[in-house]
Amino acid sequence: MLPEEVREWIIKIVIIPAKELNLFRKWKLNKLKKEIIRYYERNAEMSCEQKTVIDFLKSNRLAMFPLKIEKKKKCPVYYDSSKDLRYVMYKGKRLYMKRSMTRLEIQRSYDNLIFEQQPHSPHCYFSDDFFVTESDIVIDAGTAEGNFALSIIDKVSKIYLFEADLGWIEALEATFEPWKEKVIISNNFISNNDVGKNITLDMAIGSQSVDFIKADIEGAEVDMLRGMDKILSRQSNLKLVLCTYHHQSDEKDLSDILRKKGFSISPSEGYMILFDDPDFQAPYLRRGVIRVRKCSE
Repeated sequence: MLPEEVREWIIKIVIIPAKELNLFRKWKLNKLKKEIIRYYERNAEMSCEQKTVIDFLKSNRLAMFPLKIEKKKKCPVYYDSSKDLRYVMYKGKRLYMKRSMTRLEIQRSYDNLIFEQQPHSPHCYFSDDFFVTESDIVIDAGTAEGNFALSIIDKVSKIYLFEADLGWIEALEATFEPWKEKVIISNNFISNNDVGKNITLDMAIGSQSVDFIKADIEGAEVDMLRGMDKILSRQSNLKLVLCTYHHQSDEKDLSDILRKKGFSISPSEGYMILFDDPDFQAPYLRRGVIRVRKCSE
């Protein structure tokens, strides 16, 4: 056991400041929540969706997803000794996780994945009239855990997985081993140039036709569009679902580019609040994703 004077020193230097820091963060977030509420209550043109968010904030803490979350039991985490990797079951299939993740980190990650793709979540990729169809060729840019790709793997004829984080590649190879004949995994950054680890989708895909593109690439979605002019021009039936929450201007910037190229834009339901973004500012609320298709459809 540590000497009493050492324990007192640890409490004074480490534990108490940590508690004070937590209290300061709570105060700061509560202050920010009040600012958001005041901003929208002064706005005479507040939409019904925005009002729903503000009503939520009035009786709940500030949250990235301003929605009621139903608490569920933690998902079981299994171990595959042949691969020395942990996995969870997702839609009846094994979804392997990073080697570095603890059991608790896996459970939290899985809970987030499930919540994000609930029908009323602002991060939901699909809607009743927007989805992947049979035999589509798909690009999953920013694959991470691979839940999006795994949810459609039985439908598609081919799927390209682009993941810049090398730590996920081993897990993705394990997850998609049963479908390796139609899955191509690339450890590259999707960008507007083909330098080093960067790659454009025009270069990556070449003359291959594409039916559906999902992109969640940490705010590089605009660069992705600038590196896929050929794909956007030649694909008359192309659908895209793009994340728009990384930067305040993402929804506008992405929509402006795509409308000029003949696409129609539909945002997901609701909003996200990225309060930890260093550039977080009014109007505060951000759409999670936009769903995009050719205007002629």
